Amino acid sequence: MEEEQEQEEEQEQQEQEQEEEQEEEKQQQQQEQEEQEEQELKEQEEEEQQQQQEQQQEQQQEQKEQEQKEQEQEEEEQEEEEEEQEQEQEQEQQEEQEEEEQGEEEEEKKIKKERRKRKKKRGQSVDQACLYILRPLFSHGQLYVALSRCESNLGTRIQNVGEND
Repeated sequence: MEEEQEQEEEQEQQEQEQEEEQEEEKQQQQQEQEEQEEQELKEQEEEEQQQQQEQQQEQQQEQKEQEQKEQEQEEEEQEEEEEEQEQEQEQEQQEEQEEEEQGEEEEEKKIKKERRKRKKKRGQSVDQACLYILRPLFSHGQLYVALSRCESNLGTRIQNVGEND
């Protein structure tokens, strides 16, 4: 009977040891699984973080490129505007110069016309004065040349007053 009891105890002990081993194994498996899950979770988080960073960098790069594009476009527009203004200014200056030159030409024409008028008037008045003075002195072809010049300038015919004298 003692033997039986011993056997039973031994068997119980073996069962207990086996249970403990199984429990230990189970715990170890559970721990390994938890660690694996933890590792996977960690890797997933890192991957997500990396993706976020990459996405952020891409967005920043795109934004930077967009800003650069806009700046270049603004500069281009500004250059075009300045060029346009320059052209307008040049055109205005050219027009002003042309107007000025035209005005000067017209002024010169007026002045020349005025001079011709004055010259003609002066010539006429000189010729008339000539006639006034020379007519009484005219006798028998004297001073004929001077009088004929006066006549041709004035466009009138002088009557030789003293011709029949």
